[in-house]
Amino acid sequence: MFAKAVQLGAAIYLASTAKPQSGIDQAYPYFPKVAKQHAMPILPANSIGPCDNFLNAGQSSV
Repeated sequence: MFAKAVQLGAAIYLASTAKPQSGIDQAYPYFPKVAKQHAMPILPANSIGPCDNFLNAGQSSV
C-alpha cells in the first residue's frame, strides 16, 4: 500500500498497525529508513491491548 501511495503522489502516509512488541522493535528502524528514501513522513498508529493471540504494544510514533 505504501508503494501505491508513493505512485499517487501522497505527501504523508498513515500506517495503521496491529503489532506486538517484537513487531514494533522491527518497525522502528524500518519506517524511518523508508520515509527518508521517499521523502515522505510515515505515521505508524499501533493499537493497544489484546488482539487475536497477542498483546498490541502501542508506541505509535512519527
